Amino acid sequence: MKSFEEFEQSMSKLESEAWDWTIRLDADEPMTAREKSKLIEWLSASPAHIEQIRKINEFWGDTLLAELAISAKQRKSKQGKAKQKKGIQHSWLNPAYGFSFTFLLVICLVVATNWIQPSGVEKTSYLNQEYLTKMGQQKNIDLSDGSKIILNSGSQMRVFYSDRSRDIWLMKGEAYFAVAKDPSRPFSVYANKGRVEAVGTAFSVDLRPNGDINVVVTEGRIALSKINDEMGEDNNKRLTQAFVGGEPSLFTSYKKRMKELTQMEAGEYITLLHNIDFQQTKAKVTQNIRKLSEIELEADQAWRNGELVFTGQTLVQVVNELERYTTEQIIIDDPAIESLQIGGRFRANQTDTLFENLKANFNLKIVKKSDGKVIISKP
Repeated sequence: MKSFEEFEQSMSKLESEAWDWTIRLDADEPMTAREKSKLIEWLSASPAHIEQIRKINEFWGDTLLAELAISAKQRKSKQGKAKQKKGIQHSWLNPAYGFSFTFLLVICLVVATNWIQPSGVEKTSYLNQEYLTKMGQQKNIDLSDGSKIILNSGSQMRVFYSDRSRDIWLMKGEAYFAVAKDPSRPFSVYANKGRVEAVGTAFSVDLRPNGDINVVVTEGRIALSKINDEMGEDNNKRLTQAFVGGEPSLFTSYKKRMKELTQMEAGEYITLLHNIDFQQTKAKVTQNIRKLSEIELEADQAWRNGELVFTGQTLVQVVNELERYTTEQIIIDDPAIESLQIGGRFRANQTDTLFENLKANFNLKIVKKSDGKVIISKP
C-alpha cells in the first residue's frame, strides 16, 4: 500500500489542491471567513475543481483513501495528532462530517447558480470559463445564451456571464462573435484598452501583438469604446490577473473607465491604436473608420473557414498574418520587397503552399533553416 507521501507525489496539482481543501473542511476548527472566500474563489475558477471535490467525496469510503486522509490530517494538523475513529466508515454523509458537507453544498450552489452574494458586492459571474487555441488550431464555441464564437489560431479569451452582463476578455489573438439578442444583458468584448459592445449582432476583434485592436462589423451595429485614461503596463497585467483570478473590483473599475468613441455598422472596419490616448482617438475616429467592399469583407473573414485571402496586401502584412498560423520565424531579408503586393487564396494550415506561390509567382527566394527560420529575399 502506498504511503501518503508516495500518493501525494503522484497527484496532479488539481488533485493535491482538492485534497487540501477536503482535509481543511474535515478539520475540527471551523473555517475562517477568509478561508471560505478562498475556497469559493477556487471552486469558481473551473468546473473541474467542483468535479474533483465530488470525486473525492464519492470514493471517500474506500479504505486506502480513508487511511490516506488520516495520514494527511496527522501531517498537516497544527495540534499534532488528528482524531482516528475506529469502526466508522468515512463519508461526508456521516453526521461527524455534517458541517463540511453542508458548507460545501452551499458553496457549490453559489458557484453554480449565483444565488448567494455578500452584501454590497456585484453578483459574481455564474459562467467563468477560459478558452484558448494552439498555433494552427481554431475552436467553435457555443455559449449558454445562444451566442457563438470562433476563436482563431493562437488565441486566448475568458468568458464572464452574470445576470447583468455578458463580458468577454480577449487576452490574445482573434475571435468572431455572433451575439444572441438579450437587451437586458449587454454583450461586451474587452481587449487591451478597448471595448466592443453589442446586443444582437456579429463582429470580429483582433488583438495584435503590439496592442492595437482591429474591429470588423459583419452584421448589425456595435458601440466602440476606449479607456478614458492611460493604464500603463502594470495595470494591464493586473487587469489580466483580475480576469483569470476572478477579482471583480478591479474589473468593475476598469469597465467604469470606458467611454464611448462612436458606433459602427455592418461592413465597417477600424484599427484602434493602443498608443494614442482617448481624446486623440476620439478626434479622428470617424475618419479612421473604413467601409469595406464585399470582396474585402469576405477576404478579411476568410479565416473563419480556415483560409487566408490576400487582395494586394504588402509582403510585410502577409508575413504578419502567416505568423499567427506557424511556429516558424519568417524574416524578410530585403527591405526592397517589403511593400510587394500579394494576392491569392490559401489554406491557413498550409503555409508551405503559400511559400511556393511566392517563389513561383513573385520571383522570391525562400530558404528554410534548421533553426525554424524562413528567410525571404530576392533570388
